[in-house]
Amino acid sequence: MSNETKTVEAPNAAIENIKQFEKLSDPDRSNLLKNNIGRMVEHGKANFNFEKDSAPNYFVKLTDGSKNEKIVWGVDLERAVSEKGAISGDVVALEKQGKRLVTVDEPVKNGAGEIVSYTKKEAERNAWEVKSPDLSKPLERDATKTADNSPQKPSTSKRDQDQQNSKQ
Repeated sequence: MSNETKTVEAPNAAIENIKQFEKLSDPDRSNLLKNNIGRMVEHGKANFNFEKDSAPNYFVKLTDGSKNEKIVWGVDLERAVSEKGAISGDVVALEKQGKRLVTVDEPVKNGAGEIVSYTKKEAERNAWEVKSPDLSKPLERDATKTADNSPQKPSTSKRDQDQQNSKQ
């Protein structure tokens, strides 16, 4: 057996997606991040919100390439990331696909708050899909919000609307 390591190259489509993402303006990338689209910088198992007493979960940390990051939580994200074959550095879109019914082990605690056993319980979990976003399409924006998500005053003049459109 050899001790050689293999370099795995990202598929050309993934490289193009990264290049397109990097060409976007900071406000555009920030807007995408609000919609769970960004560069995946970390993912893995952890207790929910990284709190030691929380239930085990799975997270994906996205960045817009600037100072903004977003952590998305969901047990099913582990399956979705694995199926997509996504790795840190990829530009991904995390899409909720609805809910599914699962059976979970719910802890049963004694009077001192110690877990003494588990009981089966049905619960709903979000179903996720990890996709490669199509960044070649024009970005959709909420016309009532500015890049910092603050309300925008409606403009009534055609000239003001044209100026606003040219900034996008």
